[in-house]
Amino acid sequence: MVLSKHVEQLYDMIPLKSNTYNLYGPAECTIAALFYKVEIYPTLSLGMIVDSSVPLGKTLLNRRAYILDEYLQNTIINQIGELYIGGFGVFQGYLNRPDLTEKVLVELPSYITNDRRKYYKTGDLVKLNAEGKIVFVGRKDFQIKLRGQRIETGRDFFLCLSEIESVILKFSLSSTTIQNCLVTKVRDNMREQDYLVAYVHYSQSGKQHEKDQKEEIEKQIKDHCQERLPQYMVPSFFILLTQFPLNHNGKIERKLLPLPDFSTLITVVGEDHIEPKTELEHRIHNIWCNVLKQEKLFMDANLFALGGNSLLMIQLLNRYRTAFGSSIGDLNISQLFKRPTLQEHVNMLSLSTTITTISDLSKSDLKRAIPIQVQPSSESDLHQPFPVTELQQAYLIGRSNYFELGMVSVYSYREYDCIAQLFDIKRFEEALNKVIHRHEALRIQFLDDTQQAIIKNVPYYEIKVLDLSTEITDKSSIQEALIDRRKRLSHKILSISEWPLFDIQLTRWSRHGLRLHVGIDGIILDALSMTIFWHELLQLYNHPELKLHTLELSIRDYILSLKVIKELPIYQEDESYWIERLPTFPLGGPDLPLANSPNEIKVQKFQRITSNLETQLWQLVQKSLQQLKITPVSLLASLYALILNKWSNQQHFVINLPLFNRLPLHPQVNDILGEFTSILPLEVDFQSSSTSATGESFGEIVQHIQDRLWYDLDHSMYNGLNFFRELSKRRAQGHTIIYPVVFTSVLGMKKALFKTSRTIADEEYLGRHLGTEPVYAITQTPQVCIDYKSYENDNGELVVEWDYVSDLFPQNMVESMHGTYCHWLKELADRFDEIR
Repeated sequence: MVLSKHVEQLYDMIPLKSNTYNLYGPAECTIAALFYKVEIYPTLSLGMIVDSSVPLGKTLLNRRAYILDEYLQNTIINQIGELYIGGFGVFQGYLNRPDLTEKVLVELPSYITNDRRKYYKTGDLVKLNAEGKIVFVGRKDFQIKLRGQRIETGRDFFLCLSEIESVILKFSLSSTTIQNCLVTKVRDNMREQDYLVAYVHYSQSGKQHEKDQKEEIEKQIKDHCQERLPQYMVPSFFILLTQFPLNHNGKIERKLLPLPDFSTLITVVGEDHIEPKTELEHRIHNIWCNVLKQEKLFMDANLFALGGNSLLMIQLLNRYRTAFGSSIGDLNISQLFKRPTLQEHVNMLSLSTTITTISDLSKSDLKRAIPIQVQPSSESDLHQPFPVTELQQAYLIGRSNYFELGMVSVYSYREYDCIAQLFDIKRFEEALNKVIHRHEALRIQFLDDTQQAIIKNVPYYEIKVLDLSTEITDKSSIQEALIDRRKRLSHKILSISEWPLFDIQLTRWSRHGLRLHVGIDGIILDALSMTIFWHELLQLYNHPELKLHTLELSIRDYILSLKVIKELPIYQEDESYWIERLPTFPLGGPDLPLANSPNEIKVQKFQRITSNLETQLWQLVQKSLQQLKITPVSLLASLYALILNKWSNQQHFVINLPLFNRLPLHPQVNDILGEFTSILPLEVDFQSSSTSATGESFGEIVQHIQDRLWYDLDHSMYNGLNFFRELSKRRAQGHTIIYPVVFTSVLGMKKALFKTSRTIADEEYLGRHLGTEPVYAITQTPQVCIDYKSYENDNGELVVEWDYVSDLFPQNMVESMHGTYCHWLKELADRFDEIR
C-alpha cells in the first residue's frame, strides 16, 4: 500500500514536472493491471487522499476489473469487496498445481458479465471511492475473529486491520517516531485464546531504548488507540521493535516476530487487584458475576466498563431484592449507576442496614423481595391450557377492528440473501426443527383471547422453496418477482388457533441466488427471545452434532407463577406509585400532524427508515456518557422525545417503552423463549420547568428524563397495561387510551444473555452461507404508528430504525423527523463537550 506520506517523500527526490504513477498488478496479471497518476506538487491533492492511501486508479487498456462482495454481488461506492481482474495479461494457471489454479481462476456469474472468460480472484480487498477510483484496503487472507467480533479488512472501514495500523501510525511523541506497524492475531496455545498484537517499528532521537521508556511508550500508544478505536479492536499487546525481521523479498517475516508475554495478562476485570473478603462481598460478587456473565471480578470492577445498561440494572436490583429483601432499603437503579463499582454496591448495602452477614439477611423483612419459586407442572398438566400474558391479550385485541390502528398482528419479518451453492437447506431445516422441539413457545397455539396451550407433538416443519430460476431470467423480472414475494409475506396475519405462528420460506431466483424469508409472530417471541432463537439456530446449523443443555423451566410454569406477584408487597407498593400519578398523567402520545385519520386506514402498511452511526463516533458517545454517568438509552430516548416535541402540537405526552425484564424466578429464566414483555409509560413534560425544552440545557433535559426513567423502572413490577386500564376507567369514561409512539432499545441485550464467548456473532451468521445483515426487514404492531428501535450491529455501529404506518403521516414527514434525529446525534458525537 502506498500512503500519502510516501508520496510526500518524493518532493525532494524527483523533478516536479515528472509524471508519477502508482501501478498495481499481481504477477498473475502480468505485473500491471491498474494505474493512477499521482500529482505530487499541489498540496490540495494530497489532502484529498482521504483514505491516507494513494488510489490504485483504473484499469489499463484491455483489462477488466470487478469489485464483488462475498455473495458475488457488485458493491456500491465505498463498500469493500474483493478485486477480480480479467482480460489480456491474466495467466493460464500455476505450473503443475491445478488445485490452486481452480481456486483463483473463476468464471463470474452471468448477471455480472457474459464474456465467459476466467477472472483472477486476487484476494485483495478494495473499494470504489466517490471519484470512481479503486482504493486498496487490505488482504482478504489476513482476516481474524476476536472477542466475539469478526475483524477483517473486508467488512467495514472500522473493522480493517490496516485501519488499526493507520491509527497507530498517527501516534506522535516528540522523541519517538513510528516507522511502521503490523497488527495481527497471535494465539496463546496454553489458554487456547487469540489476541490482537501490534508490532511497532519505532526509533528514538538520542535516547536509549530502555525497558521503562518502552513500557511508557507502549502505554501511551494503547491510550491513543483506546480514544480512537472500539474496545474490541484495541490490541491486547503492543511490542516495540527497532527493526522488523524481513525475508529475502524485503517483506516482513511474520514467523520471526517475537511472541508476547501472555503471563502478563490480567484475567479478571478490575485494576486494584482487591478480591472480595467478607461474606457480604462474596455474595454480591457472585451476583455480579452471574448477571454480568463474568468468571471473576475485583472489587473496583465498574458497571460502565462491563457494559452496564438498564436491562442489567433491573436484573441486578431484582437479584438484590430476592437475596436481601428490605435490607436494601430504598436502593434504586439511579443509585446503582451513580455508584457503579462492586465495592460501592457493597458499601450501599452495608450502609442501608446493620446487616453484615448472610444469616442476618435471612432474618430481615422481605417487603421488596420476590420470594417466588417456579412450581414445575406434572407431565400430565404440562399441555393443559394456561392464561395469556397481559401484552399477549393486548396483541390479540389488536388483531380486531375494535380500536383504531388495529386489524394487524405483531409480526417481525426479515429477508436474507444466501449463496445457493453454500447454503445447505436440509441442514438449516433440521436445525430449525431441533429449536422447535426444544422450545415450547414455538409449539404454542391460542385457544381463545384468554388461553393458550403447548402442543405436545408437532409435525416436522418443512421449509417451502419457490424456484423462479427456470421461469424468470432477466434482472427486472426477477426484481419484480422478489418484491411481489415480499408484499405477500411481510405483513402476514397468521391464524392464532393454528400451528405454526411463524413462516419460513426460501426463494431460488437464479442459479446462484437464494433468498431466505423469516416471519415470526411477536405474540410468541419477544425481542430477547428472538436473539436466543437466532443464536441457537445458528449454533445447530454450524454444529449439527451439538447437544444444547436441557431446559427444565417450562414457559407455562413461569407464567402461572406470575399470578402470585400481585399478592406481594413490592407489587402493591409499585401499584400505589402509579395510581398516585393518575390525576395528572397525559391521556395520549405526541399530537403529530396526520395526512389521514387512523380510522380511515383499513389496511396498515409499515415502512422502515434506517440509519447507522459509525463505530468510532458511537464509541466516542458512549465513553463521554460514562464520564457523565448517563446511559446510552437515556440519551437516545431524550433525543427521541425532543424530536417528537418539535413536531408535536402538545408538549406533555407519553412514549411507550417495552421492558424485556424476566423476573429471577428460576436459574433458566433467560434461556427459554416466550413473550414476557411489559410496558413502561414514560411521561415527557416539556411544559414544566423541570424539563423545559427552552429553559434548560440539553444535558439537564437528558438528566431529568433519565431520573424519571430510573424512578419508573424502580416501580415496574406494576405493568403499564394495567395502569392504562385504570386511567381509562377514572379519566376517560371507559374509552380506550392509546399511546401509539414506541421507543425500543435492545442495547446490551446480547451481553445480558450470553458470555462474551457466546455472542451471536460467534457463528458468523451461518459462516459465509447467510448474509450478516438482512436485505430487508420490517416489524408491524397494532395500535402503534411509530416504532423506534436501536441496537448495535456486529460491526459495533449504532443502528437506528423507525417503522411507521406509511399512509398515516404527510409525505416525507417521518423521514424528516428521523433525519433530524440522526443529524442531532451525529452533532453530539462530533461536539460532545457541549452536553457538559
